[in-house]
Amino acid sequence: MKYKVIGWTWYDNDNIEASYCSPAAREAIIEDIRAHDYEFTGYNHQEFDLAVPVLNDGKMRCFTQRAFGQIMARAHGNYSYYGYCGFDIERWSYKECKMPPERMEVIYPSDIEDLIETDLSEEFEIDVTSSQFEDAINVGKLVLPHRWEYRYMDEGDTLILKCETEKKKFIIDKYERKEEYVDIHDRNEKPTETSIVMLKPKKD
Repeated sequence: MKYKVIGWTWYDNDNIEASYCSPAAREAIIEDIRAHDYEFTGYNHQEFDLAVPVLNDGKMRCFTQRAFGQIMARAHGNYSYYGYCGFDIERWSYKECKMPPERMEVIYPSDIEDLIETDLSEEFEIDVTSSQFEDAINVGKLVLPHRWEYRYMDEGDTLILKCETEKKKFIIDKYERKEEYVDIHDRNEKPTETSIVMLKPKKD
């Protein structure tokens, strides 16, 4: 999905629809935080204005304090399992925070109607083994090591699988990303990620 952050709002804004945050949407939020060097906690996320991201599907993503703390930790290069501890429940003052500017504030859907995109789906083309190709066709499931170029892969996207001379298109029906840590305390070592993709054939 071609996700990107188009504004920021507050946690209890009933004017903006909230949505589940998929791994792809989370990546878009992390990249926006990095690009603008935002820095605030999960407490601020729930209690301050301009602390809840709104994506280009027109929906906001709300998190627990711990979950948002983990997003902020990742954005600032801390990949530890416990990275959220530096960004979760503590209340930072406005002076301590680096918040989005007021021009990014979203109050009503009309504030972002020109920025909303109705079709965010993407195509991903992947070389797979014969066993993976057979599983995709016969079982509708693909398991593969997660790679940076798959970071925006999401439900509704098209997946083109290539195996030797064969090629077949699928729609991603369900997508899950699992993480495994070698050392849960190492802030610099990224966890090993695995993408688990449930597929259904795509009709041309």
